[in-house]
Amino acid sequence: MTMRRLSDLRDDGEVGLSSRIEREVESSESVMREQLEKKVQVCSCGWQKITTVRGLKIHQGKKGCGGKVGQGNRIEQYFLRSLRSKSAEVQRQVENHSSQDIRNPVLEEREDVRETEGEREPSQSKREKAWEQKARVSWPQAKDKMTWESVDRDLAMVLEGLKGTAMAKLERMGEVIYSYGLDRFGSSDRRKREPAQQCQSRRQKDIRELVLRRRQLRKQWKRATIEEKEGIDALQEELRCRLATLRRAENLRRKRKEKERVRTLFYKDPFKFTKGLFNQEKGGILRTSKEEVEEYLRKTHSDPGREGGLGFPPDMPPLGEIESQMDVVPPRWKEVEAVVRKAKASSAPGPNGVPYRVYKNAPGVLRFLWKLFKVVWHKQSIPTAWCRAGGVLIPKEKESVRIDQFRTISLLNVEGKIFFSIVAKRLVQYLEKNGLIDTTVQKAGIPGFAGCIEHTSVIWHQIQTAKQEGRELHVVFLDLANAFGSVPHSLIWSACEYFRVPVEIVNIMKEYFKDIRLCIGTGEFVSD
Repeated sequence: MTMRRLSDLRDDGEVGLSSRIEREVESSESVMREQLEKKVQVCSCGWQKITTVRGLKIHQGKKGCGGKVGQGNRIEQYFLRSLRSKSAEVQRQVENHSSQDIRNPVLEEREDVRETEGEREPSQSKREKAWEQKARVSWPQAKDKMTWESVDRDLAMVLEGLKGTAMAKLERMGEVIYSYGLDRFGSSDRRKREPAQQCQSRRQKDIRELVLRRRQLRKQWKRATIEEKEGIDALQEELRCRLATLRRAENLRRKRKEKERVRTLFYKDPFKFTKGLFNQEKGGILRTSKEEVEEYLRKTHSDPGREGGLGFPPDMPPLGEIESQMDVVPPRWKEVEAVVRKAKASSAPGPNGVPYRVYKNAPGVLRFLWKLFKVVWHKQSIPTAWCRAGGVLIPKEKESVRIDQFRTISLLNVEGKIFFSIVAKRLVQYLEKNGLIDTTVQKAGIPGFAGCIEHTSVIWHQIQTAKQEGRELHVVFLDLANAFGSVPHSLIWSACEYFRVPVEIVNIMKEYFKDIRLCIGTGEFVSD
């Protein structure tokens, strides 16, 4: 009996020892596996360390950046997303045994543009979805250099991985940049911004306590006897003097703070500050049907005689010799940098949702765009994304209701604006160097000349003279309706031919105007 019990205990000890050895072996294998899985893990906040994925998740949980992904994971995410979409298209093609399932959105859009009114048009829901104004991405501030370096590095790597022609890359470039920014930084809604909570100063707290104390003394005075009222009156007089002193100091502090705020706004943007002082209050909601809006846009912005010729008057003097020819080489890097540097970072983005701020703070992305600019210049073909504009209605009057009481602001993609800013700058230099524009008469569009100062000075002088001499003066202001939009396209080409603008520049401009389209979006509908 005793021998059997000892043998049982020996067997139990061997089983326990073997199980313990197995657990130790498994733990050592797991440790070795974790050691092999260790690599450089990078977080979006700048933290990096040689650790496992679990170590990265622990860091993100402690620091509160768990919703963000590391640099390598972000880049892989974009490539994997494109691969999944391609594989899904191929699988659907194989299942349906059809070669028409794989579609190119760029080519489809070009086909829709060439179709006539009687042929097939995209459905209304698809068109409205395509022209829906995108939410603004909450891009980092310009002073956050480390974050922008990471953004520039990521986007440059993603854009270099795009496949296809230069035109296809330009069509997809805005979508890639916007999706990246939205995934990493999220969107910002200005309307839902909560006002900052203001903390009360010590003086404000004292004023509040004195007001409450005065209220209590008034109640006590009503219930007090004649002897007690004299003492309460003395307390009220002392409290009134103290309260007046504090309020006087608080008013001076508030006025001083308001003066500093106004001075800061003026120094930040003098034109905007002065414009806000003299402009009348404007507002209103559009109460016009979709059909009326489309008819107004068609009548205002369309040119039925764009194909017809329009020559100059016969008494137009002939143009002399051209001394300095226009620069027709592809855009230089310095020109692109100068345009982007001069542009305002607060400018509203176009339909693709990419603002100037990205190109101002991401030189690698801007250099990638510059390389595509040179291809566009050589091929003289404009991407479709540059020819699409999203319209925003700005009220002209206090209670604007009709469509003619609103001003249309066209929002174009900044990539096309950068390109054509270089073309416009070269054209102005060509006209100035050859003396083709008399700046004493024509001032609009020429940098360095303010077209309103001379007119304002003349009118002001006439008003002062009439006031001194005691005579009447009638001033009439003439404003041309749709002055820039009413110029026929054929007149532009005739002017280019008269001023001997190089054919490369004219072809680029014609290619741009050939397919440009504007769409107005309101709170209720989107125009066709």
